[in-house]
Amino acid sequence: MPGQGDTGSIDLHKSGHTGAGGSKEEPNESFVTDTPDAGQPPCPAAPTDSSFCLGDWLLMEGQAHPTGFTWNATGESWEVDHGVHLRHPQNVTIIGGSFHDGETAPYRGPNGHILNQSGNAVFTVGAGNGVTFEGTTITGAHKRTWFDWKMAGGAAFYFEGTENLSVENVNVSNVFGDGLTFVPQLNSAAGVVSQPSGTVDNFTLDNAGRIGLDIASANHLVIKNVYLQRCAYGPVIFESESPNMHARNVTIDGLSTGGPIYFDSGGSAEGPILIENWTMRNSGSNAAITMFDTGAYPFGGQVTFLHDVLHCGWSLDRACVSLIGPSPVTVEDSTFYPAYPLHIKPEGLYSVTNHSQASFINNMVVPNPNGGGYRRGLVSWNSTVDQSGGNFPPPLVETSPPTKRNAR
Repeated sequence: MPGQGDTGSIDLHKSGHTGAGGSKEEPNESFVTDTPDAGQPPCPAAPTDSSFCLGDWLLMEGQAHPTGFTWNATGESWEVDHGVHLRHPQNVTIIGGSFHDGETAPYRGPNGHILNQSGNAVFTVGAGNGVTFEGTTITGAHKRTWFDWKMAGGAAFYFEGTENLSVENVNVSNVFGDGLTFVPQLNSAAGVVSQPSGTVDNFTLDNAGRIGLDIASANHLVIKNVYLQRCAYGPVIFESESPNMHARNVTIDGLSTGGPIYFDSGGSAEGPILIENWTMRNSGSNAAITMFDTGAYPFGGQVTFLHDVLHCGWSLDRACVSLIGPSPVTVEDSTFYPAYPLHIKPEGLYSVTNHSQASFINNMVVPNPNGGGYRRGLVSWNSTVDQSGGNFPPPLVETSPPTKRNAR
């Protein structure tokens, strides 16, 4: 995961302020830092329309953490050059505001040293509780549609173990990193200190250089009414790469994507996870759902896909649902659309291998009216599938290990 390091002082200034602007509740003096970038004037106790120091107003150093304030930025526009950090905030609300991140390369401090190797999120929230973003608009400077490794950390929001967070009615476009990143707060002695929890509702993203929703760690997280498009690495990835990272008690309800969902569970206890009312708008050369699990740790619970619409790809070696490893997965009451008819070898409906466990219940496959086909599901000799209802054809079940070198 791209880390979010400290950037020293924060360069964030007002640009194109329109309208009457929002009221700003003056912070406690302990909230204020006095470390502007070179060439900027000292920061006042609270930001004004001409202040260069909104970032420093929100930035909390040492033991000074923001507590119990609301900033109404409705009608205001701010230029965020190197991101805003909130450290251990408690009950902080930011309403409205348009924030533009013009950063196109890792930030160098006054001494010329790169202070963050992979860019900065527009808002980095380090731990804390009860942080709300409502009606906010974020735009970045990523004008292309592919991954740029040197700016992979340039997310819109980066939540590190933040509990009871709320992101509502937020629009994001053209960021170099993720739309939303969820990671745990870690301690070298205690391990996981806290995991992100809370709600995301009505979130729209157009053009992310990395991932739309990057869920490396969460517990009791509800995500609703999300529209994602042009995500270079994929719209949704459960990226639990170590025993200290996992997603549990996660619900995604009302999701629209232009691509697949991927689980990279290299040794973590995922689940239970529910993904319902997901519409995959178009297919590609990958599976609609990929679950890769090394089996180093058992999953924490069932992963369920319910009332979803999947567009299968045209890969020769993938299936529409590809499950690899001992992951308990259920796909129920969902609709599968095969790939385009011109491809010689269409994808299978599913592939369940390497000790996987899966249930396919009351699912429908809708043949392409122009003659596109699909292959039936495949179950490896060491995996199990419960298929019932719907119109799926019976799967092909291996009864013994394959003789090929790469046994499933």
